[in-house]
Amino acid sequence: PIFVFFRPIFVFFRPIFVDIGAYIIKETGNGEPDAIIIGTGTELQTAIEADIRVIPIPGVTSVIAAASVSGFSLENFTFYGFFPHKEKDKKILLKNITSSSSASIIFESGRRINKLLNILNEGLPAGTRIMIAREITKLHETFYRGDIKTVTRLINESDFGLKGEFVIVIEGLDQISDKTLSQEDKRILDILVNKLDQKLAIELGSEILNKKRNDIYKIKIKD
Repeated sequence: PIFVFFRPIFVFFRPIFVDIGAYIIKETGNGEPDAIIIGTGTELQTAIEADIRVIPIPGVTSVIAAASVSGFSLENFTFYGFFPHKEKDKKILLKNITSSSSASIIFESGRRINKLLNILNEGLPAGTRIMIAREITKLHETFYRGDIKTVTRLINESDFGLKGEFVIVIEGLDQISDKTLSQEDKRILDILVNKLDQKLAIELGSEILNKKRNDIYKIKIKD
């Protein structure tokens, strides 16, 4: 293949002689160069936080392309394919995602993406960060980042809407040991969960036990 660039291209491979984060912001902010090729570490996170457009170099699969620009830790990740249709399989998959400290990646079609986002919003801890790539490596490639509610709003407000195929990258969730709850804490939490809607039970449990809601959620999802 032949690549023709009409503007400056800068390539960095873990430089030790410049503040790459400051350089990216300075140069792209000034309009030059038109492209900076970076890795998936600190430089990528700096670009994302500065709201600089990040484009993956196409590879053998959209899974890797999406993961590479997610900004999440990628020491390990799990790809689940398309989100399942059966309720039992959905619950199993949500439990796997919630109990995983590594990123999770799934596919979904445009006609089902809103339904999936509603399921994730209900089934994952509040504030869970995701990155969705729409039509990745294609002409109208689009990325949406933030918590689930934010990404849902961005997709529905987008000019492209629900057209195309979507790759969803879910940030790994910190693992919380159930040893952080005493036996009495667990007894109280079990009563709440058995008597109330799960979200309300966890919210009340958080207030009663003076624990973070996400911590309690992750403990109960393992049960």
